[in-house]
Parts: sequence; C-alpha cells; structure tokens
Amino acid sequence: MKPFFWKLVICVLPCVLAAWVTVHATVGYYKGEPGGFKLGVDLVGGTILVYEIDLRKNQDAEKTFDPLRDINVLAESLKRRIDPNDLYNITIRPAGGEGRIEIILPTGGTHRTKKAEENWNKLLADLEDEYLALPYIYSSETTAADPGEGKLRFDNEALDSATKLYISTTDAKKNKLATDIFSGSDSAHRLTIRKKNDPTQKSDPANFVVYDVIDKSTDNGTWVTIPLRHVSGKVSLKDSDELNVLPPSRELAVGRGKILELADRIQSIQSESLWKEKLFSSSAGWDRLKKNALLYWAKIDNDIKGDPDKIPPVKGNKALEDEFNALNKPGDLKGFSAFVENALAKTEAATTKKTIRGPFARTFHRTQPPTPSPT
Repeated sequence: MKPFFWKLVICVLPCVLAAWVTVHATVGYYKGEPGGFKLGVDLVGGTILVYEIDLRKNQDAEKTFDPLRDINVLAESLKRRIDPNDLYNITIRPAGGEGRIEIILPTGGTHRTKKAEENWNKLLADLEDEYLALPYIYSSETTAADPGEGKLRFDNEALDSATKLYISTTDAKKNKLATDIFSGSDSAHRLTIRKKNDPTQKSDPANFVVYDVIDKSTDNGTWVTIPLRHVSGKVSLKDSDELNVLPPSRELAVGRGKILELADRIQSIQSESLWKEKLFSSSAGWDRLKKNALLYWAKIDNDIKGDPDKIPPVKGNKALEDEFNALNKPGDLKGFSAFVENALAKTEAATTKKTIRGPFARTFHRTQPPTPSPT
C-alpha cells in the first residue's frame, strides 16, 4: 500500500480541489455573490449587439486605418472601458467581416436577477430605517385616543385586520412632526411599520406590516388618526416594542441600480423635512418663502400683476393670484411645489420639483446666523 500512497494522493487531491471549487462556485451563483459561476448568453439568455464601422465616412487622408488589424484594438479598448475587471461577464470581440464588432451581454439568469432584486430591496429597507424612518413605541391599547408622546396604537390587536392607526405627532426621539407627513397622495400612499430587531430579518413578513393609506389623516392636536387597508406582513407585537415607521412621503421607490437617483431622493426627503419642520412652520418663514418664490420665478409674478403699460395692456391673472394667496398654510411644501409646477407647466419657464427646492435652500441659508470667523 505504501508505494501507492503518494500516487493515490496525486490522483485524488486534484479531484477534491475541483469538487471544492465547483461547490463554492455553485453556492456563490445561487447566493448571487461574487466568485460564483458566470453563465454565458447561451445558457441564461441575454443580448448580442453587432456594430459595424462605416468605412465610407473614414476621414483618414492617408488611409492608414486597417479594419482587420485595428478592429482588435477597438475591441480591447471597449472591453477596458465597459468591463475592465471582467466582473459582468461581458464579451467584446471582432465579428466576421471588415470593421464589425460583437458585444455579448448575458443577463445572468432569472435566479441571479431575482437575487439582485432582493439585495436591492434589502438595501432600500436598510437606508429607510437608517435615514428616513421615524422611531415609535407600540401600545397594545385599541381605543381611539391619544396614544401618548412617541407612541402609536391600532384599532385592532390583529394588525392584519386593523383599519385605523392612532399615532403621536411627536416621535420617540421627541421630534415634532407635521401632521401631513402621514397623509397619502397619488404617488405615495404606503405606510410601512417594521419591528426593530436583527437587520438580516427585515424581509421576513413576521417583522413588518404594510398598509395603504386610503384617506386623509385626521389631525387631533397631539395625535393623528390614519385610515388604513392591510397590504402585507403579519408582525406580532408586544406592548412597548420599538418600531420604525416609514410614512408614505418617505418611501424610497427607486429602481434597482439607480444609485444617484437613490442618493438624491434621500437628500431631497431629509432637506424637505428639515425645511418644513425647522424653517417654514412659522408664518414669518412661510411669507419669506413666498416672497423669494416671486423673485425667483418672475414669470409667476408678472402673470399675477400683468403689464398695464404694454400695448395693448396685459391684465393680471386674478385666478393665479387667488391660488397663490390660498397658500396660507405654513409648511405645506407639497402644495407650494404643485402650485409652481402647474403655474409654469405650459410656459417656457417650465420647471421640476428638484429645481423648486432652490428657493427653499436660499431662504434657509439667509435665515442662518453668520458663522463666526476664527480669532
């Protein structure tokens, strides 16, 4: 047996290593982790793009361009630009014929797509809890009354059967919230409540509950009544459990992979919340914002006032003026933005919600005390 020992090791060891690599790659593939199998377009489907250089438009006077030779250089340059580390399994190679190049984009398969979607949703949930969710304490009482500062309660202990939520306008960190933060709209009407626990269990239906806000909330002074309809989740709560509440206006509804849009959405929500709660909740701050708006969007100011000196004279827009004067609720940034968008929608000065935040920021900075210079 001894003369055959090393021969046996030499034969078996490569097989063991190959099996280990195969198992590791298989597990990585199903988990959607780096290092797993990268299946080609023939196994999982994908897209094949073929481009051809139009030699008729070649402006090389000396005719030094050689399609057969230089197409390889072009393929290598595109590979370095698109997928330099071969992380996405993109194949870029010359195709048959002069000046043709083929780009093969495998999808990765339905399993990897599903796994990527799950990872993205988990990232959104983590960011919502970290930056946008409001901390609250659960009360097991079901009566329609003030739940107490930093607390919330439902009209039914079975949360999947609850139709109303009674929630304090002050969260567990003693932040005073605007009552309309819990109101639904055409684009944002979903209220998510998550139990504070192991972050890896956020996707478990036993740790969250989702509702549709089906009507306007009722402001009761220090607390709000919100009509609900159960959508998903069946979390089981005990009295004094810590919760994260994500209001409709703070939901991160961003498509997978759109990192810049996601960052802009978080910044926009945080900025608007700061402006609404700290700056524009007073009558003076709200009047200052409206004044700045007429300076920034002169088109609105001109339409309201008209131009009597012009030939023929231009009358002021009384309906627009009434609509502007009706913006008398401090902190109603949503209504203010809608007014500006609608007033400019059919003009050359049409704007977007992102641009509308400009006067908010300018008003905010003008009200801040100057930073003392170092001595």
